[in-house]
Amino acid sequence: MKLHRIFTGLAAASAVCLSAELYSAPANAATTFYGIDNNNNIWEVDPVRQFNVLVNEIGRTIPNCAITPGCLNSQTGSNGIAYDSDRDHLFFFYNSTSTGWNLQFWNRKSSGPASLKVIPGIAGTSSIPANAAYYDNALWYFDGSTSSKLNKAAFSYNSSQDDIVSANVISYDLSTYLVPVYQPGIYGDIAIDVQKGFLYGSQADTGRFFKINLNQLDAPLPKPNIYTLLGSTQTLNSSGTFVISGLQLSFNADYSMLYGTRFCNEVANCSGYNNSEFTAQAGDGLFFEIKDFDSAVVRQLGLNDLLFSSSPGYRDLGGATASALVPGPLPILGVGGAFGWSRRIRRKLKASRSVLGGKGSS
Repeated sequence: MKLHRIFTGLAAASAVCLSAELYSAPANAATTFYGIDNNNNIWEVDPVRQFNVLVNEIGRTIPNCAITPGCLNSQTGSNGIAYDSDRDHLFFFYNSTSTGWNLQFWNRKSSGPASLKVIPGIAGTSSIPANAAYYDNALWYFDGSTSSKLNKAAFSYNSSQDDIVSANVISYDLSTYLVPVYQPGIYGDIAIDVQKGFLYGSQADTGRFFKINLNQLDAPLPKPNIYTLLGSTQTLNSSGTFVISGLQLSFNADYSMLYGTRFCNEVANCSGYNNSEFTAQAGDGLFFEIKDFDSAVVRQLGLNDLLFSSSPGYRDLGGATASALVPGPLPILGVGGAFGWSRRIRRKLKASRSVLGGKGSS
């Protein structure tokens, strides 16, 4: 895939701009979506055009985070990120070591720790939800651990639609829907096709991959065809063997393709994917294209499905951005923190020699 980058200079008080040659996809098929890392920072990542950009530094990489108001200092404290593309709002769960977990809200009009707000009424002291997706003016998520409870946190907004006034949580116990039986597991992640009202899920402990028809949740019992098991997902381990793997999930903007990622670490070693194109190391994330996401098969995701080796890896993925395919101007978000280019992008940049000096704007 032909790819060119223009990297305009970086200065302390100036903005950073990126431009790229668009790949051949319709304008509504953006493949850039949100991820949250081990340090609680929020990124935009595009596995097709192979880049990632830090868009809100709110966590442990900020100097003196522990004493900075609003800074999220708990290592690996965040999970379950989701995006409302209509309002440009982003949500994620955060687990403070002292007060339990809560739901964080970012309306994207500002950046840094002060840009966050805690949504009242959605919190807990048990296992943090490790999954989330936004659909129908609500945040959807399974409870933590192996709960069968699917929650819909319906939001009420102010008149300008830029702030949340309240949240009403409706819970659906899928263990009571007997046709067929939902099989609980640890997440993993969920993603929702908002055009069809189907929720897709990946469980970390079993590798189960499934879908739930959200259109039928309020139908009378026995609620037929609520849950469909779509097989499982497997990825390579260090010995080159396919093993069960749960994935973090996100659709592209027109819901024609589903993408999944997993961490490279001492448990899920990624050395089985090391080659001249993708050299994944500890802390990276591997991104896969799930081509047959609506078919009941065992998905062995190998090099033919691998799109990108991202540094850092992500604890969870949110929905596709509502913006254009090319990332727009971004504020500088900390010392050396604006970019998280993969090693593959560095090689392409070096090969293309598309590097210009000076201060940039767009």
